[in-house]
Amino acid sequence: MGNLHRMMVRAAAGRPTGGLSYADEVNADSPLGAWLLQGDATAEVGTDGTNVGATFGTGNGPGTGLPDAAVFDGAADYINLGSQSPDTGPGNAWTYEAWVWFDVGTGSEKPVVSQEIEGGNFAPALLRGAYGWNEDEAGCQYRQSSSRRDVKTTVVVDQWYHMVVVHTGTEMRLYMDATSVATLTNSGSQNDLNELHIANTPGRSWYLDGRVAGVAVYDTALSAARITAHYDAGV
Repeated sequence: MGNLHRMMVRAAAGRPTGGLSYADEVNADSPLGAWLLQGDATAEVGTDGTNVGATFGTGNGPGTGLPDAAVFDGAADYINLGSQSPDTGPGNAWTYEAWVWFDVGTGSEKPVVSQEIEGGNFAPALLRGAYGWNEDEAGCQYRQSSSRRDVKTTVVVDQWYHMVVVHTGTEMRLYMDATSVATLTNSGSQNDLNELHIANTPGRSWYLDGRVAGVAVYDTALSAARITAHYDAGV
């Protein structure tokens, strides 16, 4: 956790007047990992991570609290974070969080944060245009054999979104910009086994064309109030 703390303090410069910084708000909820993508690749991916082609912009982020973002070309860029995600097995609580800007509105399977599990099955992933969705839909999906569970909503290009999916153990809920937009009850879920990637699904040629900032994963279900606090600190 020492490296995580170093990254988060580094990102605390964008501090809204009269409130906590985005890094402080995230840190208050004890994430398993947080990658705010506000600095150079070496500082942001941590000791277990690897940057594969992503560039780090300045002034291209979602707001005052997160002024910068990582940029992905949709062809081969991604960040490998290693095995640093929550246990999403049945009955467990977890949360995935990210800010994303979609550059392209066509094409399927555009991962924001994704992790593959064994046998071609997929642990929960934030993405746009998932299997069985329209190209302009984004949210969270996981798959096991022929079974698919998802929560989604319609999105547009050239706009920042704060995407958060919360699993309580019996319910999966999607928040977009601090507003609950979709819910699935008795969602189940499954265990994670492999690497966590930003802008790519491990083992697949699926890549995001756009920007990402403020990624974090938790082994708890964030409340609506905490999600709002994160959103307010980021814009």
